[in-house]
Amino acid sequence: MLYYSTPPLPLALTSCKAAYLGTSLNNGIPQDQCVTNFDNLGFVLGTSSNLANLASSLIDEVSKILTFVTDPSEFASYPNPFYNYISSTSSPTLDPSNNISAQQTLSLVDGGESWQNNPIFPLLQPSRNISVIVVNDNSADTLTNWPDGSELQRTYNQSLIRNLTRMPPIPLNTIFESQGLNQHATFFGCNDTSKVTIIYLPMANFSFMSNYSTYTANYTSSAQAGVIANGNEIATQGGQIDWPTCLGCGLMMKTGQTLPTECTACFEKHCWDWDGALPSGRGSYMKRSHKKRHGFR
Repeated sequence: MLYYSTPPLPLALTSCKAAYLGTSLNNGIPQDQCVTNFDNLGFVLGTSSNLANLASSLIDEVSKILTFVTDPSEFASYPNPFYNYISSTSSPTLDPSNNISAQQTLSLVDGGESWQNNPIFPLLQPSRNISVIVVNDNSADTLTNWPDGSELQRTYNQSLIRNLTRMPPIPLNTIFESQGLNQHATFFGCNDTSKVTIIYLPMANFSFMSNYSTYTANYTSSAQAGVIANGNEIATQGGQIDWPTCLGCGLMMKTGQTLPTECTACFEKHCWDWDGALPSGRGSYMKRSHKKRHGFR
């Protein structure tokens, strides 16, 4: 697991094995017996979905229902595996309160609070040597709770600040909407081997209006079934006959292997390209022959 923070906070370019996340460390040395099970899927999902600090009024309501909750904290607390550990690649900070290594406990919340719902940052580290990332964007960026590429664009902007050069250029949300990139599968970084390929699968309405608010607490059985079915439609791109082939082409694009001739049509259909002007410069953009269609959130 890689911990990081967005500017102006410091960046801790180091990692800890998830299996031992609950272990108290001091300068990388265990202070007691090793602790496990902090990588429990329920705890991890609960941490990554924790918005309690933004909706503290919900905590009291939940506590009334779940009477066994004795500590209705607004944060997920983890022993800091980087306590008193200074990495050679850590960013300096003049504010001790922002010094990750000075904190014995890390209080974690939903990563979306940094406006980056999709955990791409850790995968951009050069040591990971990753060539492709599949991103399923379920962000509620618009007033009607659909994604518009804003989260991906913020990650791109942050990657420029942090010199994470593997992130491909991402267009502005206005480009996403005008070109329908938030309605179907799009590949970013196709023609640059120095960048990862991002296979972007946004939530859209293929078979069901799954644009529920994060704070929706109750779902009918039919709504649950509809959301799940729409998720399957997103993964299969509405059952498009060429999608399994195109997905395979996207995954294999930068392996250096000879690809099937069918991949040419797939890249023409799904690859987004740019003319060398960064999104922040409001440059002109090109798109391949995307076929606009209804998509998902």
